[in-house]
Amino acid sequence: MPDLDWSQWEQFPKEHFAPVPHASQAEAIRLLSDSPVVELSDKDLKTFAPTFQSPTDGLKRYLIRGVFVQGRDRKPMGTGSFETYHQGKNVLVYFGCFGRSSWRSWGMGKGPLVIWLPFKPEEVFVTCSMDE
Repeated sequence: MPDLDWSQWEQFPKEHFAPVPHASQAEAIRLLSDSPVVELSDKDLKTFAPTFQSPTDGLKRYLIRGVFVQGRDRKPMGTGSFETYHQGKNVLVYFGCFGRSSWRSWGMGKGPLVIWLPFKPEEVFVTCSMDE
């Protein structure tokens, strides 16, 4: 895990990434099995971010790993959201939510994202947390 001195990490705008829809997650996870980041084609983009508008020209789109705290339905906890940060060419994907400690037994799930970046990440770090 990288140094998490948050003053050293710059947050990406929420308009630059989108979680992969639940129906496409298994395919995204399969593509990410050997690498934490995969550059996406136009066809891939229609599968993994079908309704998302590309933020700006000049950025490339990538599929990257993420994790989340699971709700009862095995989907991301409804009180949570993803945030993405970078330090140089390293990317950190964070999922935070609110919940009760008795919910922790639901565990974590893999939650790939599509992200638009001016560079290909050298390292991708993932983390999640739940506050009571």
